[in-house]
Amino acid sequence: MVVNGQEAGRGTGADVLGHPHNALAWLANHLAAEGRGFHAGQLVLTGSLVKTIWLSAGDHVRMELQGLGNVEVTFT
Repeated sequence: MVVNGQEAGRGTGADVLGHPHNALAWLANHLAAEGRGFHAGQLVLTGSLVKTIWLSAGDHVRMELQGLGNVEVTFT
């Protein structure tokens, strides 16, 4: 993650319980133990690869995702 031209964080899928699928399995098992589960169309976020950074108006952020590409946004 690059914020305003400076690297602000770096991580890999393994940083999320060893693999993002492990985080998803943990959540599914936790919900099942409570008699609940996922519903069609639900969006599930498995965790962040970088620490939380609070942004301000005017900040420009670029995420570089190996194998997926890049995404950029400027907050106004």
